[in-house]
Amino acid sequence: MALPPSMNPIEKFRQAACCAFPDCPQLASIELTASLKTAWQKLASVAGVSIPVFAKAISAETKTPLATSLRATPEALRVLPATGVRKNLCLPVALDDGVLSVVIANPCDDELIKFIRFAKSDAQLLLAPPEEIDEAIQIAYSHQSMIGKRSSGLLVLDPKHPAGRDEHAVIRLAKQLLQDVVALGASDLHLQPFLGGGAVRTRVDGMLRRVALLPEPVYLQLARYIKANSGMDPSNNRTPQDGRLSLDVEGRNFDLRISALPARGGERIVIRFLDQSSSFQLTRNGFSTAEIQSLRRLSRNSSGLVLLTGPTGSGKTTTLYALLGELSAPYRNIITVENPVEYVLPGLSQVDVNEKAGLTFASALRSVLRQDPDVLLIGEIRDEETADIAFQAALTGHLVFSTLHTNDALSTIPRLLDLGVQPTILADTLVGIVAQRLCRRLCSACRIPIQEDTLRAEEAAFKTMTRVLPPYRAAGCEDCGYTGYAGRFPITEIIEPPPSLRSAITRGSGTEWSAGPLGLNNLSSLSSSAARHIVSGDTSVDEAVRVIGWRFWSALATEYRVDIPDIAFSQ
Repeated sequence: MALPPSMNPIEKFRQAACCAFPDCPQLASIELTASLKTAWQKLASVAGVSIPVFAKAISAETKTPLATSLRATPEALRVLPATGVRKNLCLPVALDDGVLSVVIANPCDDELIKFIRFAKSDAQLLLAPPEEIDEAIQIAYSHQSMIGKRSSGLLVLDPKHPAGRDEHAVIRLAKQLLQDVVALGASDLHLQPFLGGGAVRTRVDGMLRRVALLPEPVYLQLARYIKANSGMDPSNNRTPQDGRLSLDVEGRNFDLRISALPARGGERIVIRFLDQSSSFQLTRNGFSTAEIQSLRRLSRNSSGLVLLTGPTGSGKTTTLYALLGELSAPYRNIITVENPVEYVLPGLSQVDVNEKAGLTFASALRSVLRQDPDVLLIGEIRDEETADIAFQAALTGHLVFSTLHTNDALSTIPRLLDLGVQPTILADTLVGIVAQRLCRRLCSACRIPIQEDTLRAEEAAFKTMTRVLPPYRAAGCEDCGYTGYAGRFPITEIIEPPPSLRSAITRGSGTEWSAGPLGLNNLSSLSSSAARHIVSGDTSVDEAVRVIGWRFWSALATEYRVDIPDIAFSQ
């Protein structure tokens, strides 16, 4: 159905209705306002059909599938700015395999479609009545009553807040706070005491932000309530305690891991939110196609050791779970040894390390090896004994996954040699090393295009080294909590050891562990991975430097054969 490009969206929608109901010529002459809701109601009424029947007819005419659900996921909501969603009466409901599903009420609105495809070129449009979309938008953005959009505001409770005196009020406050944290997509909630009160902080996209200040009576009541409901002794505020709590929010189940630590002014409470409804898939983790292919190649080995390296919170566990999910099959025996088990994975046997009860990584692994495993996940190689058992398992026909804390992929090799692993065994069993970090994604609603005459020092250094102008920098708006960023994606450094590297490992000590001498000239470093995302507009130079540090500059200098910029030495 071709429509004149100059026709406004409401008139284009009217034409679609006329084509959908050719036996109702009155549709062409009724007066319509600029309100899409009113247009739906009037057109359906004149056509003599209900809103659901009218929607079905418009769906068929415009070839826009009807939406089956208007429940939006947090991942989808982060793609489109909330102001644009409300203004255009559209709702992003799902983000699956890189495809954004957006529910709209006017499939004839070209500007709306441009708005959606500007944020996500790969988008599926679905149809629903405007009244339903409006209601769904209100629900999707309703969990902001306490701490605001992406914690952009700071709530200060009055010292006479009823939660300080009323048990029911503190229960309501705790429940609202936990629900708001989930709505923000936060991974952690911090309750930090200070003399005379306490602060509430959330960790969103890896960064802590203070979102509320509580008077002392409210803070103490809140801390006691959380401890009492998570299996801790609320009267004990002298020794550290750990607890757990389950939380259901809109059909999603969260496992809350809670830590209480005595501190001056009260107790520090930290709550880790683990979404048990999370789906671990490589295609949803933000990896590029090339990275997914490399990771799958590593996991398809029948034996050997695959190591993921990076600091705490760099996404190692998520990547490992995604790999195990792809390997899970009735004919494979997969066992994990973790401290602690964070997510329950179907089809796997998961063992919780309990050092207080004498169940260490090493002792658990010895028992696991008697359970006829095909694939093993060892949460972390932290000592010589665990390293020895892990490599013996890899040497005897098992595929072993584990993690290590090093700065980059190549640093893993001298670290393992320091842990007493024999060079020949390491060379024979090492299948691959994956170094990983998480970078924040620039907010699509407010990122600022960079012009040549507005370059900052870091951006100018990046352009000088790579000869490419970085396209965007962070700004900040209501949608992203005035941080300039919304969501995260991984940057990686993946090594599949070539013969030259295996020979160097066999030689052991005295080897220079850098890419050039080891024949790894084509290695894509963390810095080059970050640089590609900068050039594509996913993140900023500032964020890459924050995540990688001065090594960002030194690695780029090596790759592009230029001098390290002076700014690297001032950071």
